[in-house]
Amino acid sequence: IGIADCEITGDWQDALSRADTALYVSKKMGRNKTTVYDSGMEKIDHN
Repeated sequence: IGIADCEITGDWQDALSRADTALYVSKKMGRNKTTVYDSGMEKIDHN
């Protein structure tokens, strides 16, 4: 599961993109993981 805070910009599309990035981090870490978005994740490759 990827989690992102909407209050950073107030834009739901940006929040969705950040949550998606956090999701990819969770997937790379294995099963049954929850990851909260951090600004250091911006350079994560989604492939």
